[in-house]
Amino acid sequence: MATAKRATRRSPVTATPAASRKLDEAVTHALAAARQGDHAAALDRLIDAWAGAPSPELAVLISTASVLARPTMTTVRGKTASARQAWDALAATHAPAGLPTLLESLADVSSGDGAQRLATIATWRPDPRIDDAVVGLLETVPYRATSTKKFWIVLWPLVLAIRNRDLLARLDAVSAAIEANVAATMSEWLRAKLDAILPQLRERFAQPAEPFTRRNAELIADLATELGRAAGGDIRQRDLDHLLDAIYTTPEDDGPRLVYADALLERGDPRGELIALQCRRELDRHQRARQN
Repeated sequence: MATAKRATRRSPVTATPAASRKLDEAVTHALAAARQGDHAAALDRLIDAWAGAPSPELAVLISTASVLARPTMTTVRGKTASARQAWDALAATHAPAGLPTLLESLADVSSGDGAQRLATIATWRPDPRIDDAVVGLLETVPYRATSTKKFWIVLWPLVLAIRNRDLLARLDAVSAAIEANVAATMSEWLRAKLDAILPQLRERFAQPAEPFTRRNAELIADLATELGRAAGGDIRQRDLDHLLDAIYTTPEDDGPRLVYADALLERGDPRGELIALQCRRELDRHQRARQN
């Protein structure tokens, strides 16, 4: 399945003996929870694994588990008092399954209230979904007036804390997008702040690290297969709707898109193959013909 293939790609991550054992333990517990259908618990353990071994493989697994575990909640969107209270109540739980709902609505409020929401998110455990949302805010620039700098001041430490090296390419493209879409004074300030952070991120991600151990890779592959089965074989229409919501909310994240492709393939829908091919970085001649 496409999700499993993406999740088993080898990438550099720190794998000291202690870190490797901790990763094995977290993924083992996540796998057991997933086999019992408790995707919220699986997601929680995967966040633990991410803390010690941030990698593209785990980011994909977390994205998949997040879609499967996500509760149905719509009351946090908007500026009404009830929506704001619901956002605060959900944030207070620190439940990983509720994080996408919080991230999607970060900028539903004024820039000052948005800054407070960001500060709340900053207290959560490191999470690739936070990394992705932070980059998304820079790409969309929801607050563009110079009076909204307080929001961005809270954001910069979260940018510096990004642990997903796959986001560097998106960050490299952000400066040009800001220059093209934001008024000069604010654009210059945003780009100057970003330009000061990017070299630090590049230096961090340039450091070589040991690959996964064989046991690490086997467990991750097993979990990818289990989550792919749950997402593709047993998925319900409500879950499909959640996948579509995730795709629209984070268009740069291929995780939900690949899970959705798997689900369509399980149903015999040819659109699944098309989506999976579109997500590939390289296509051979046969695959290009299939895509066309």
